[in-house]
Amino acid sequence: MHNADTVEGMRRMRASTMTSLAIVSVTVAGIIVTYFMRPDVPVNVLDVLLPLVAVIGVLLRERWPVGTLVVVTAATLAYYPWSSLDGPLVFLPFVALYTAAEHGHLAAAIATGATALFVMGLGEAGEVRHVDDSTFMMITGWVVAAIAAGSVSRNRRAYLREAEQRLREAEQSREAEARRRAGEERLRIARELHDVLGHNVSMINVQASAALHGLKKRPQDAERALRAIKETSKETLRE
Repeated sequence: MHNADTVEGMRRMRASTMTSLAIVSVTVAGIIVTYFMRPDVPVNVLDVLLPLVAVIGVLLRERWPVGTLVVVTAATLAYYPWSSLDGPLVFLPFVALYTAAEHGHLAAAIATGATALFVMGLGEAGEVRHVDDSTFMMITGWVVAAIAAGSVSRNRRAYLREAEQRLREAEQSREAEARRRAGEERLRIARELHDVLGHNVSMINVQASAALHGLKKRPQDAERALRAIKETSKETLRE
């Protein structure tokens, strides 16, 4: 059981690492393309630092899901109002939300998502708005969907583990029942063999006594008794 869990954990870790690398690669490529398309806009330190923090957090999301969620969300919230250009960094918090919910940190995911939406709402409450109402509602839907998807994935994996555990327990029960029946069958055969051998040995003892008693007085009876002993001992050896 532990070996199976270890193998499954390693397989899941490799798949998560490949997914994280793919997400980071696409995000970095998108940011680079965005900046190259606007060479007239000067790049400041936050344009490089905040995306770097966010992508490193995504790479570490399996090890520290809650920490990754907070760091990536904070870096993304700071990136859009302070960066020179808006790169495709917005999808990283949804990945972090999904991971946190999938690891069972549902309260942290909900709290972080709600806080991020609240901060966005405060930022858009002024005269200058960067996100219209429809986009804000769409982002809210993505937040809810990411948390729900992570929770569903966690429940599904828990259900599969429980089903596998029940299957292993049922298999172990069948094996135990088979061993019990085999033991009962061996015991029954041993008892039958004991009865047969006991009966034959008793017959040999009786015939040997008769042969000794009639060896001088009735040789024919002694001969018959010895023949009976021979047949009985032969049958006993065969049994």
